[in-house]
Amino acid sequence: LEDILNSGQRPKMEEYEKQLFITMNIPVIIDNSVIIEQVSLFIGENFILSFYSGDQDHFDPLRARIRNKIGRIRYKKSDYLIYCLLDLIIDHGYPVLEQFGDKIEDIETTLINSTARQQTLAEIHHIKKELLLLRRSIWPQRELMNNLLRDDHDLIKKDTLIYLRDCYDHTIQMMELIEA
Repeated sequence: LEDILNSGQRPKMEEYEKQLFITMNIPVIIDNSVIIEQVSLFIGENFILSFYSGDQDHFDPLRARIRNKIGRIRYKKSDYLIYCLLDLIIDHGYPVLEQFGDKIEDIETTLINSTARQQTLAEIHHIKKELLLLRRSIWPQRELMNNLLRDDHDLIKKDTLIYLRDCYDHTIQMMELIEA
């Protein structure tokens, strides 16, 4: 409970007797700055509890799929739902990285075509700082996904591991995008 209340936790997973506790981060851009919102998940045999620190409802698309009976989500167990939540959390980073790609292209164009180098250098420094924040947020999520795949958890069924591998691949892709 302390980890839920103290947002800013590093992404992690803790295993308890009959449940898993996972903390993940969702990057959002507010007022031209990256804000890392924390998502905490308790997973049991037949339940998932989620808590998040931000104001946005990141899980609404998933709830809509459940309400509209779309896809596997209606007949799979809680481990599949946790995959869907983790996938949604991880994939939320792509639009943030795309915005940075667009900013970097604009700055490159400005540097080539402009004499306003001081302001442009300040923008580069700001983007570099924001990308480092994203990297520090995504790196432990990659490790968390790797642990979910590697370790044997009673609550995660074998047929769900293939979906979790997709989440792991996405974290690697994001790290590669950040580093590029």
